[in-house]
Amino acid sequence: MCTTYIIQILKLICNSFFFQCIEFLGVNCFTSEQYTKLLNIMKDQLDMCFTRASERRARRQDEDYDEQVEEELEEEDETDEQYLRKVADIMHSLFGTHGAALLPFFEELLPTFAGMLVSLRSNGRQWWLGGMSCSWDVI
Repeated sequence: MCTTYIIQILKLICNSFFFQCIEFLGVNCFTSEQYTKLLNIMKDQLDMCFTRASERRARRQDEDYDEQVEEELEEEDETDEQYLRKVADIMHSLFGTHGAALLPFFEELLPTFAGMLVSLRSNGRQWWLGGMSCSWDVI
């Protein structure tokens, strides 16, 4: 897969309006191949967020941990949480347009989501649970 294409897709995912495009265009907004690519990219990015969160937990236990390190880690936490908010928006839009047809893929992502809940700080878990419960409300 072309790296440039992946970067373009990631920019779209992070764009505030991407989820609104899904809602506007509806069920046929992607070809089957594009839909699969988008969801695979989301899974890969979620896995990377999970890995980074684990690394940050380890850094907080390091003997060199201090206020400056914590500030850096908080910025990294915030960046990942912003990305996860976008993923929650996209999932909400996909559930809203695709309904129960999205469940098979969501089931593949469920272990990743469960791992994220464990790794996120408490405020991250709160909005993530809220965002995902709104997605279930749509179904």
